[in-house]
Amino acid sequence: MTIDTDWIEFRALMLSQKPPLRAVIRATGDPGFNSEELQITSDGLGGWLAEADGKFEVTFPHSTTVLEDGNLESDLLPVHYAGRFNRAKVMLDPRLMAYLEDSTGDYIDQREVAGRDGVAFRVVGLRRDTDDGMEVVVDRETGVVLEMKSVSEPVVRKWMLSLTVGKAVEPPEVVEPH
Repeated sequence: MTIDTDWIEFRALMLSQKPPLRAVIRATGDPGFNSEELQITSDGLGGWLAEADGKFEVTFPHSTTVLEDGNLESDLLPVHYAGRFNRAKVMLDPRLMAYLEDSTGDYIDQREVAGRDGVAFRVVGLRRDTDDGMEVVVDRETGVVLEMKSVSEPVVRKWMLSLTVGKAVEPPEVVEPH
């Protein structure tokens, strides 16, 4: 396989439907955010449960409910609502990355992150506001992003501490009462 083919295959895996997932992600030093541990659960169908520092977010495909400091807010928001947890959600479901389909990548090496087998790429085109590339480690089995950082920065900004992969099940057939 050539390096270009490897990226195309891994990008396709990243864009694929995900099974239910549970992850603990460490995010450090992102602009506007303190270092924190984010706990994220995805049902694989667009539903999310996220928690960090006593703030909870429940997201369905067309609405988000946030509980923070005893205040409950529920809004009909776009699916790509730019909330606090989106920086972790894109790791579990890379389809949320705006420019992933147009990106190009070069193979770097193989790495283990959170006990998972990953493949590292230098990816260009994930952000439109800069020519900087991103170093992305992709899980071989699921296409989840295990680790990512800007190539111009010396430290990793987001990485998995743990990842649990569930089993996708078909939703039950809805039977209408007669």
